[in-house]
Amino acid sequence: MISFFRHHLLPIYWLLSLLSASTVIAQTASASPTPVLTAEQKASLEEATELPRKAVELHSLFHYDDALPLAQRALDLRRGVFGDNNASVAESLSNLGSLYFAKENYDRAEELFKKALAIYDKLGTETPNTANVLDTLTALRWRNRDYAKGESYGQRALALKEKLYGQRSPHLIRSLNNLSKIYDNTKKLPERNALYLRVASILENKNAKILDRQVLYEYRCNLRNSDQTPEVVEIENRLASILAWDTSTSTQAPVNAGVLNPKALSLPKPSYPPGARAVGAGGIVVVQVVIDECGKVINVKTLVGDETLRGVCEESARSARFAPTMMNGVPIRVTGVIQYQFMRQ
Repeated sequence: MISFFRHHLLPIYWLLSLLSASTVIAQTASASPTPVLTAEQKASLEEATELPRKAVELHSLFHYDDALPLAQRALDLRRGVFGDNNASVAESLSNLGSLYFAKENYDRAEELFKKALAIYDKLGTETPNTANVLDTLTALRWRNRDYAKGESYGQRALALKEKLYGQRSPHLIRSLNNLSKIYDNTKKLPERNALYLRVASILENKNAKILDRQVLYEYRCNLRNSDQTPEVVEIENRLASILAWDTSTSTQAPVNAGVLNPKALSLPKPSYPPGARAVGAGGIVVVQVVIDECGKVINVKTLVGDETLRGVCEESARSARFAPTMMNGVPIRVTGVIQYQFMRQ
């Protein structure tokens, strides 16, 4: 779960957010009165506009610690000119929060994003960055399994983007992705499927670009594990068409991934059967498995191990779950072994 969270929800927003810094100052004029600025204040705001651009360069090189003081100074400069309740200050708070997010300091990041949202709410500001802040708070609440609050943030983000961009804009995809993750975790499958369908509808537009194929592969895998209703099959087929991915005709041999124990998302422990206890069986059992593109075990075969232990190990191996393995941006089948250790009883 955290792997998806880290790599799919923030980096694009962080870069776009910083690059839009000068735009947000212009938007601020309609949200709060613009004071008459002294020459010194104008110089401060010019510096506060340039600092994020430098921070973007450092962020792209993963030099987060070097970027942090620049983002902090931009925030301090804007506060010095505008005070605490200004949209450009909220922008700087979210920029700083994005860096803490990249550093995996999620508590600090959430604190800053909440402060930014409080400013936007107080001013009644509805800009793209307001929606981005809501999106990120959705992701942070999802990470903490606070699905109720995450859903609330996510619905606000989606509604605002619909207002800003329309019902079928690619700008909605991040919000749809966030909410679908929450609905998947809370087993609200009809709601999840409806969002999948909306994403498919947007991406079927010839002008839309697929920015994150792996998320769409995950959607299709989730659907494959659902009841195969006509609606589910339709969405699966539409996603497959968008991705040009058809696993049913795949003839490529599975890639050998070695020992799979450390890579498992879920690895049930086999029980110690009565037959093994009767003969004092123990030692290592090695089961070879084939894992499909969605991380599901589809074939098992014991290579090494006591006969009395093989059945329970194969049963446990079939229940193991793995994240999809990607090669060149496409999920592939893999093979490898799962090892089980038994103490003689």
